[in-house]
Amino acid sequence: MYLMSCVEAFVDLIASVTDTKEGMFVKHRHRWLAWALPVLLVPLKGFATPFPVDPTTAIGRIVSEMKENEWARLNTTTFDSVWTPESLIPSRPDTFFKGSPRSVIQAWSSMAWDSTRGDLVFFGGGHANYTGNDVYRWRGSTLEWERASLPSAIELISGATYRSVDGENSAPIGAHTYDNSEFLPNADRFVSFGGAAFNDGKPWSIQHADGTSERTGPYFWDPSRADAGKVGGVDGSGVDPTTLGGGMWENRGNLIPTGGGAHPGDFFAGFVNGTTALSYDPSLTADVLYVADIGDLWRYTVTDVNDPAADVYERLGRTWDPISGQGAGAFDYLDNIFLRTANGVFSFWDLDLDPNGIVRNQLFLPVDASGTFDFSRLTDYGMDYDPIRDRFLLWLGDGLVWELSVPANPQLDDWVVQEIVPEGLLMPDSTALVSGTKGILGKWKYIPGLDIFLGVEDSTRGDIWAYKPTGWDPDIRPRALPGVDVLAPVWLMLPLFGWLISRAGRRMVC
Repeated sequence: MYLMSCVEAFVDLIASVTDTKEGMFVKHRHRWLAWALPVLLVPLKGFATPFPVDPTTAIGRIVSEMKENEWARLNTTTFDSVWTPESLIPSRPDTFFKGSPRSVIQAWSSMAWDSTRGDLVFFGGGHANYTGNDVYRWRGSTLEWERASLPSAIELISGATYRSVDGENSAPIGAHTYDNSEFLPNADRFVSFGGAAFNDGKPWSIQHADGTSERTGPYFWDPSRADAGKVGGVDGSGVDPTTLGGGMWENRGNLIPTGGGAHPGDFFAGFVNGTTALSYDPSLTADVLYVADIGDLWRYTVTDVNDPAADVYERLGRTWDPISGQGAGAFDYLDNIFLRTANGVFSFWDLDLDPNGIVRNQLFLPVDASGTFDFSRLTDYGMDYDPIRDRFLLWLGDGLVWELSVPANPQLDDWVVQEIVPEGLLMPDSTALVSGTKGILGKWKYIPGLDIFLGVEDSTRGDIWAYKPTGWDPDIRPRALPGVDVLAPVWLMLPLFGWLISRAGRRMVC
């Protein structure tokens, strides 16, 4: 009602300063309103905003009512209730192996927070665990799980390497995603760099007509095209050839620069055990992602979702002190530090040391005064950056969370990890991790706007857990339409408002 009052006042003002006759204006008032409303609501895709706490939404209501430093389980349905029917899962033609959608959560996997819709997006499987490339999401608006696409049929290329039957440019083969999945809010796309692909465990590659192959990706997935009854690629590419395709996937296909040379994932392992982290810097006008393979740290910038050639990769750091094994990564934009875990140690790149060059990493073990942090299981922890309190939070799937802050001098001062013991009786159960989930890894995310952390455990139930930190500082407002910043059109209209007001000699009141 407030918006319509403003629009009507705006139309009245136009009529008062133009040559429109009063009778004609009144007669055609509905046409003026129909013109003015789209002008004021024009979608501005460059102004992506975090998902806010809207008390009228399901997740907003629960988060608002939670006490600080407490957990809440959010899902009202289970993950297995929306799995792809067994008859529509592809199988290896020689062994008839299929695996289970359980592996999308269970097998060395990650998730991403769709800040446009308030959803968690899951894609995984891969290697020796699952043949499918189906996508799933948990919806904050309903608190329910849903399938977002059916899997593609697969075909053998050579040796042990498979691809989706509609080709590498239509849909990726399933893969362990480790900590390699994120959501790009300005582009409005889920992105994955993959990891260990089905069935050969190698990085994603594309086979050319001349028989040669090369690394490929990353892949974008468009959540606006999600459909539980469609395959993610083209028409007819499902196990049932009558299944329609949603055209949900896009292979950006730009990892390797023209003429060859260094690129993300160019070490033998590609993005196996890799980590990625979105920058939560609110001043950015493009999507910026930090990508760490086993050898280097890269910055990936997406300025135009419609132009893969405009994507930019910059090598920022080198792994000088060797690391190996799986882990999680996060970027602290306030201190300009990328932090990752691997094989019982922490590794960081301080990008302020050489902003125009390639920074070497540095290994460390933080001080744990409690003596209870399990460094032997560091590779199983999830980790993300909390920009409100300027710290990293780690989670292993149980009721505890651990805080790690950047010291004043990261190179010389001790880093300290501290235990946080949440209150309340309802908490995650770490036995779910022991029962088969191969590490939390990328399934622990900070959620801007809501100012909470979300984690998932139990690869059958798909339990979604919210942790509300002490000093909760959310963005509380009604949720805008996807891709629309309510205030941005107002700013752009201010010059016109000023001109109209000067002509009318009075103020517009709404």
